[in-house]
Order: sequence, then structure tokens, then C-alpha cells
Amino acid sequence: MFKVLLVDDEPFIIQGLSMLIDWKKEGFDIVATASNGEEALEYIKSEAPDIVFADIKMPNMTGIELLKKVYEEKISSAKFVILTGFDDFDYARSALKYKALDYLLKPIGKEELLNVLKKASAELNVGMKAKENEVVRQREEYSRRVISVLRGKADSETVAFVKNYLGDIKGVRYISFELDENSEKNALLSDEEKRLSLKALYTRLVSLVGADFRVIYDVSLRGKNYDVGVILSDDLLKGESENDYIESLKEKLTDSFDFDISVLVGSKVSSIEKLSDSCMGVLVANFVTGFQSNKGNGKWEVKEKSVDKAFIDELLHFVYTNDTEAIKENAKKLVSLFKASDSRIVGMVINYMMFELSHMVVKTDESIDQTEAIEYISKNAFEGADIGNNDESISLLLTDFAEYIYQLRTNQSGGVIKQVEEDIRVNYKDNITLKELGKKYFINSAYLGQLFKNKYGISFKDYLHKIRIEKAEELLINTDLKTYEVAEAVGYKDVDYFINRFIEDKGCTPAKFRKQIKG
Repeated sequence: MFKVLLVDDEPFIIQGLSMLIDWKKEGFDIVATASNGEEALEYIKSEAPDIVFADIKMPNMTGIELLKKVYEEKISSAKFVILTGFDDFDYARSALKYKALDYLLKPIGKEELLNVLKKASAELNVGMKAKENEVVRQREEYSRRVISVLRGKADSETVAFVKNYLGDIKGVRYISFELDENSEKNALLSDEEKRLSLKALYTRLVSLVGADFRVIYDVSLRGKNYDVGVILSDDLLKGESENDYIESLKEKLTDSFDFDISVLVGSKVSSIEKLSDSCMGVLVANFVTGFQSNKGNGKWEVKEKSVDKAFIDELLHFVYTNDTEAIKENAKKLVSLFKASDSRIVGMVINYMMFELSHMVVKTDESIDQTEAIEYISKNAFEGADIGNNDESISLLLTDFAEYIYQLRTNQSGGVIKQVEEDIRVNYKDNITLKELGKKYFINSAYLGQLFKNKYGISFKDYLHKIRIEKAEELLINTDLKTYEVAEAVGYKDVDYFINRFIEDKGCTPAKFRKQIKG
């Protein structure tokens, strides 16, 4: 039903219009009436009717004045039909000037009114469809961009776009609600049933959270898993503790569905920019629970075997001495033990190993920020392997860390940093990554990143941007290339991102920079 507002200072005119036709049969509902333009304006601002029938001559504010104000100040997109007892072209011209739908002379006939409503219905339906399409487009664009933020692959413009929807929220945490991969009940579901279950999970979470832009459908953080993400922040809690809020969501979801759901909670971070760090917490949580076996009763089964501390210490010794083959062999044994152990034991072992690895960094080089180093090395290991393949994941994590510790201990930087710097200055336009440079110069990527930060005081990524902006300056001064051509020439595929980076570094747009230099 389209909402109708009738505005006339003569009550019998409003009554006559109301009774002239069956409005609801035509798809319209008279939701309110007003006796003058000022009264109508307040209603339009607060209730947003779809169509307004307004008399041209009224006290305080005429129908034309009302139409003009709404049109010029863009208060509403409501269609206007102007009513008058005067057959004067000047009135009609004024109405049409401000995009009125039509102009009707009193007394209004039934067929005349029906024709206007038919015309209004056609235009309103077109407008409604356009709005729906725009909402869908915006939602798709938001989903694409917020997922890039979650995965740590967003530029500053994308982060700003996401903030426009979420606000500058604080105390942010990423939570993943997934169809439990270890559930015997879920294993019986077909792919189509899993997709339908995921849609139902998304819809329910939107209603529970009460803010749909906080709920992201099918993030697929780990490839083809069936998951829905929730971006939690302090403002959503409304005085409730985080634990109680998350537990309440879990209980309500469990009561709503007959499929099993697992909930993985990421670490709390300060802002949207750091959401990917919270997502990494979800990946690590899944990595740990991936070793566990769920029997469908909500409890982890306690099995016969346990993990011997002496075995863990021996494995860590192989890491410290960079014995790659021994690490790989013992990583397989560790996974086997994990699969046969209680989940509490698994958690304790992982925590112990992380503490010992952190201690290795401190013992090797006190100047290194061990927490940052572990996060970096862990992230690289997880990104480089299939999370579902635990043997490969834990081997990669430990062998990569072993190489990192070895290079710290032997201080194998040599002239590598100089070679890498020259490489960047030659190949800056290519898609250079620390990982690729590490392979090329046989140096651990985390160690290389640390060397960069120590020497230049900035990250590798920022150093690469610095070189690219310097090259862009040269092209702007010495050539007539257009901005998009300069962007492409220095390695930026997205011209808007290039412009934003240039403004950050130089305080003005590339075009303004060129104008200032060339005069």
C-alpha cells in the first residue's frame, strides 16, 4: 500500500475525496489529513508519505509553497497532486515547475482521480524498484569491502567506506557463527541444505543483533566453510558483559535451529582498521578446535592418550636448532596426539608452545618485539596453508618460525637489505610482497620485515608506497601523463587509492601538485 496524505483547509473536500473511490482497492491508504501546509510539512518530515494531494490555496502555507519547500530542500520524494478551484495556467505552470505529478480542478471526478492514481502507482513502483536495486547494490558493495577489511586487504578508502556504515566504533571483536563441521547431524545435510541453513542463520542473527550491517553473510574466512560473521562492539552490549551477550546469542540460535552451530570468537581490537587481527584470532581458534572430535552431544570426548611435555620440549628444541626434517616428522606425531586428546589438553599445549616460542625470540634478540613477531609469523603460516590440513599447517608454522629464529641468532642480514632496497627501486611497479622477496633472497619474510622496520622506521608496505609516490612525483613533473596513467605507471591499479595515498603523503592531489610545480 502506498501512503496518502490529504491536505485541504475545507473538511468537506477531504471527506469527499476519501469517499470518492475505494482507495485500498487501488493500492493506496489514506494515512493522514492536514488543514494547512505547515501542518502537512511536519507530517511529511516525520512519516514520509508516498503521495500528497494538496489544495493550492490554504492559510499559513499554500499547496504551491509546500511543494516548493519540499522540492527545493529535498525533504521528501513524495509525489504531489495539486488541487484548485481555479482554472488558471499560471497555477498549473507553478505546480509543474516543482515537479508536481499532476494538477486537478475541483470538483474532482472519479475517473480523473483514478487516472492520476494509476499514473502515480506506475511512477512509485518504478521508484521503489530503483530504491530496492540501489539497496541491493549498496549491500553487495558493503559486503565486498567489509570482507576485504576482515581479511586485512583493505586500503584506506575501503576502511572509510565501511566506517560510513558502521560509524567509528570502538572495542571491536569479530565473531564467526558456523555450521559445525564436526557435527554428525550436519554431515547428513546436502550442500543445498547447508546453504539454506546458512541463510536462515544470517536472517536470525540480523534480527538478534538488530543492526544488519554488523552481520556479514558467507564470509568464507576459511575457504568453503559455511559461516556468518558478526562485528561486535561496545555500543551493542548496552551494559551487558561480552560473555553474557555472546552466550545469549548462542542459546537463542541453538533454540531456533535443528542444525549444530559452532561459535569462534576473535580477539578484541581497538578499531575497525584492526579487524583483521581479530579475524586471525578466529583462524587460530579454529586451528586449535580442528584437532578436536565432537560426538554431537555438545561435549568433547576425553580419550586415552595424552601429550607428553618431554615430547613438546624436544619438538621446540628442533625448532630452535632449525632441524626442518625433525620438525616435519614430529609435527605429524603432534597432530596425531592432538586428535586423540581432550580439548583442554590441546589448548594447554598450544598455549605452552606459543609461550616458549615467544621466549625464544626474547632470548635470541632482546630488541625484537616478540609479540609482533609471533603474530606475523603465525599469520604467514596460516595464509600459506589450507587451514583444514593440520599436518601441513603446524609444520609450516614451526619450520617458518625455526628459520626466523635461526636468522635472528646468526644475524644473517648481511647485504640483503641493500639488495632488497635496490630490487624495490627497480621493480616498484610490480606486485612486490615480503614473502616473494624472502624467497628470492633466502631470508625469512618476518625477519626481513623486522629488518625494514629497524632500518627505515616504517613497515615494508609503507616503504614501497613511499618509493611509488616518489616515482609518481617525477612523472608528474617531467611528463604530461594523465593521473590515471601515472597511477598505473607506478604500480597502482586503483586510481582513487593512488590519489588518496598521494594526498596522505603530499597534502594535495596529483593534479594540484603538478600545477604548483609547473605554475
